[in-house]
Amino acid sequence: MTSKIRRHRFRQTFVIALLSLTMLGCAGQKQIEASSPDVVIAGVNVGDEVDINSKAGKHYRFVVTKITNKALYGEGVRVTYAEMSTVETKNKDGVFKRIGNLF
Repeated sequence: MTSKIRRHRFRQTFVIALLSLTMLGCAGQKQIEASSPDVVIAGVNVGDEVDINSKAGKHYRFVVTKITNKALYGEGVRVTYAEMSTVETKNKDGVFKRIGNLF
């Protein structure tokens, strides 16, 4: 095989591998329309990192340590479901999923 053919095959293999990895990353992301606290509770697990925007414009980012029917808790943080505008979670695998607008 000539070096030109080897380079071409390497490029093809590289592009295919890159596209495959990109599609796997998209497959792991999940958007959830949150219409109630129950939907948020179902989409968040203890140990997940959450990124929350409140209706008042505040931003919270923390690792969830406790989940109740009233709020999500982190180290020194408590955010009630009524305060939340959007919630995005990053699970232990590092995959973000959006839980959309609340209420």
